[in-house]
Amino acid sequence: LNHGDIEFGFFPHVAPKTVEHIFKLVQLGCYNTNHFFRVDKGFVAQVADVMGGRKAPMNKEQEQQAEKSIVGEFSTVKHVRGILSMGRYSDPDTASSSFSILLGDAPHLDGQVFSIF
Repeated sequence: LNHGDIEFGFFPHVAPKTVEHIFKLVQLGCYNTNHFFRVDKGFVAQVADVMGGRKAPMNKEQEQQAEKSIVGEFSTVKHVRGILSMGRYSDPDTASSSFSILLGDAPHLDGQVFSIF
């Protein structure tokens, strides 16, 4: 990032499929030219989906991983500042690569809305 690095910690015991998927996308460099498309002060900074948010073309392996959807892995972990939470469409099993970094507590997202990973 222009203002420094961001380090992530994961909850593989809470959302193993989500963590595995995101980690693979990172390993493949899918987020290298991606961007934050939404930043709401005190709420979220949302990373764009890698299929539409990259500035660089993707190779075949990156495309294959980025096209995968993940089942919703919901837990009792709370949406508090610093948490990573998957983006998705209305179907809870449509998360792919867009996620949010919580910039503040968001209890209205707790439960079966978004997977924390």
